[in-house]
Amino acid sequence: MGAGASAGRPGMRSAVPRRIRWWAGPLLLAAVALAFDAVERTIPFGVWTTGPVDEVSHLSTAALGLLVVVRFIDAPRRFYVAALIASVAIDVDHIPLYLGLLGNQAQRPVTHSLSTVAVFAVAAAASRRHRAVLAGAATGLVLHFARDIAEGYPGVRVFWPLQDTSWMVGYWWFLGMIIVFTAARLVLVRAGLPHTRIPVFRTPSPPGSIPGSPHGPASSADRSPGLAPQAPDLAAADEARPRSSLPSPPWCGHAGSGNTPRWPGSATHPRGVRNRRPAIGRLSSVSCAFDARARGQRAMRCGPRQDH
Repeated sequence: MGAGASAGRPGMRSAVPRRIRWWAGPLLLAAVALAFDAVERTIPFGVWTTGPVDEVSHLSTAALGLLVVVRFIDAPRRFYVAALIASVAIDVDHIPLYLGLLGNQAQRPVTHSLSTVAVFAVAAAASRRHRAVLAGAATGLVLHFARDIAEGYPGVRVFWPLQDTSWMVGYWWFLGMIIVFTAARLVLVRAGLPHTRIPVFRTPSPPGSIPGSPHGPASSADRSPGLAPQAPDLAAADEARPRSSLPSPPWCGHAGSGNTPRWPGSATHPRGVRNRRPAIGRLSSVSCAFDARARGQRAMRCGPRQDH
């Protein structure tokens, strides 16, 4: 019983994380986003005080949103990495404002607008090679701005340059966004929906290339790694071949030994073969070669057989 229990423990240990993995991640991200957002609202504003706290909340919110996106599209990893980086990297546009080099410190930069998203979207449509990265950056920016408008004053100039008005919503917008993202992820995973994901940003592989390989057409060695064709090593084969047990075909004799070809079910004389020709498919010629090193005698070749 003890052995059986100990044998079953590894399986139990591996099964428990599998059961909680699908819901623990979204709940943890939601808790981190809400907790850090609450801390940011309670402490005085400062670049080195509220800044890091704000970025952690942004990153957690973006990761939670991407957990929902991944259920619908089959995108390469660089798409999600770019989205996470962009969800926090966009705040570097505050540096010129803090240094007093550009604009009003009481307003968010104009790059905090859908115009920046449009620039990345157009670049993604124009660049086939970097489409996944640029589209991921645009997605991360949208998730960033969705939280920024819920942080209160000074808001976000969403439609700049068409409109210079700052948009602001209440805290309930951010709370509702976190709840929707979390619930959507849990429900979709639990129900196994959708059944198929839409592949995006996948470049078609050229003919003769390995699927998913960025190195283009594959050689014969690439198609079968470790199984590259090699020339047969005749010398090694001769050394490994037994010297004492090399059965000879029944129709071939040994040169110089006086043995005549023997055919199954016939006399030793080749004339006995004449009556057997229909049964053996009218073999008119047989060529046999034996290695002199394996036989210890001179190689012999039986040329075309002549019927008498």
